[in-house]
Amino acid sequence: VRWTVAEELPDKDNHTILVMKTTRWIRVVGPPELMIWDGEGAMASDEAKTWATRWNIELVIKPKDKKAWIAERHHEILRCQLHRTQSQLQADNIAAEFSDILAESVLAKNSMLSTGQGTPYQSLFGRTPRLLPQIEDVVGEARMQDESGMDGLRHVHRLRQISVGSAVSAMAEHRLRLADRSRTPL
Repeated sequence: VRWTVAEELPDKDNHTILVMKTTRWIRVVGPPELMIWDGEGAMASDEAKTWATRWNIELVIKPKDKKAWIAERHHEILRCQLHRTQSQLQADNIAAEFSDILAESVLAKNSMLSTGQGTPYQSLFGRTPRLLPQIEDVVGEARMQDESGMDGLRHVHRLRQISVGSAVSAMAEHRLRLADRSRTPL
């Protein structure tokens, strides 16, 4: 389904990576039958092999200098989204935590990337999330913010709008690069 999960980790320790995989992936959508890894040392450890066995996951580690290209393409789309979102937030003079930017970017990617018959979000949950708020919600939130003075929520809808826009741009740019590389018969 091409579902994307991303989290900023404090380190590349085996335990840290395995905990993230368990909490952010397995406990949400269940264990995959097969996991292809691109040679990251943490997944080549005995601890990772034991973890994979416990979850009944076939762990395939690509040889050095071999990449899991589908995953790499999706990482590039997410990276592009993140950079575009951060640049736009900076241009709009909006402060946001990286964890919030990452979460919104992942949601936008999972909700908008077409894969076969739908999006990863539709494939996993069977529905389409409401990505952009009704205009009344935005006005009401701004009014409430002015009265209450709550920090951290003032630009939540703008962050979502920027994330969705950056997802569209990143995916379009990726498709254009693929089209440029393909041969078109005349």
